[in-house]
Amino acid sequence: MPRLNDVGGNLSKPWFVEYSCRNPHTDVMKRFRIYDGFKELTTIKERYEYADSLIAEIRSKLEKGITPFTDEERTVVYEDELMYHNAARIWGRQKSSVVTIRTHLSEFLKLKEVEVIHHTYQTYMSKLRIFCMYMEKMKLDQIHVSLISNEHICDFVRYLVADNELSRRSILKYKQILFNFFQYLLKNKKVIDRNPVEDLPNVGVRKDCAPHPIPDNIRKILKNEISKCDPQLWLVCQIQFYSAIRPGEEIRLMKIGDINFDSQTITIRKDIAKNRETETVDIPKQLYKEFVEVYQLHLYPTEYYVFGTDGEPGATHLGKNSFRFRFDKIRDRLGISSKYKLYSFKHTGASKLKEKGISTWELQRHLRHKSISTTENYIRRTIGIRSETIKNEFPDI
Repeated sequence: MPRLNDVGGNLSKPWFVEYSCRNPHTDVMKRFRIYDGFKELTTIKERYEYADSLIAEIRSKLEKGITPFTDEERTVVYEDELMYHNAARIWGRQKSSVVTIRTHLSEFLKLKEVEVIHHTYQTYMSKLRIFCMYMEKMKLDQIHVSLISNEHICDFVRYLVADNELSRRSILKYKQILFNFFQYLLKNKKVIDRNPVEDLPNVGVRKDCAPHPIPDNIRKILKNEISKCDPQLWLVCQIQFYSAIRPGEEIRLMKIGDINFDSQTITIRKDIAKNRETETVDIPKQLYKEFVEVYQLHLYPTEYYVFGTDGEPGATHLGKNSFRFRFDKIRDRLGISSKYKLYSFKHTGASKLKEKGISTWELQRHLRHKSISTTENYIRRTIGIRSETIKNEFPDI
């Protein structure tokens, strides 16, 4: 903060106000000295009064995020990761700008792009894009990021609920992503001194968005229809049900070479795994029989994707929403509730295992959860707490 150097009260020497400020881009402190205005004042009292007003003015500017750096010093060249694809294709992503919230968000997204799978990166990008647009709309991009307060974040959360009617689960995802971003500014960039994403209001519309396990009678209807009109999609359903592999990149980008027909296992490569770790899962005998006898996957080249663009293994994989669109179309045509989703087959398989008496520890390994508590929460939320004793051996009233 600014302070006066009165050189011991000696009026014959130059007095000045000195302060230091950190360049928000280079993270380097620079010292500033202001000599102007003192020389014309001939008494100590006048110089002290002038110094007090000058210090107050500088302090006020700094607290508002106004820095003394020139445009040239504050201007950076960066890749705008928040631009929409079509605009970036036409105009390019590279920009020259003063450092703003958009600059920091773009740098953060660059790091996330190599840390997480593509689907997760897209989630980060879409939610941070909304946050950036809100900040720019409210003119909050014009202040330094260190001045973004908890109240600003709370206002953004309330805006999401009021204007978009987002579910509590969606709001929680926004909170997690924003917390990670500001933690990056705190720990890595060191341009803020506290994370403003804390003690946020618990808001959002209560919605049950989770896929439900599919009852036997409905699953039979889906099996008959999907296996007949879309055998490729039915294989997706079976892989989820039997091996608990996720239908996004884990199944969509699976290759023939990832299936070990000797050991009857599937390797989920770290470049497509949700947790970025290579893991191996068992192939139950029913699924193995489908692989070999029905779909004859062992006859295809190992470099082929299991789910190619021609309805069979091939050199080109399908688009990211292909499976979901195809499943939803068949489900809706059959008049089945939308609470049953493609991802429901994974939950259904887990539910059936639990009914067979599998231990929570075994289920954790099967679902590839990081901790037993994650699996316990999964059981409570997705499968429900069940007891054969309560169902069949409850005492008479």
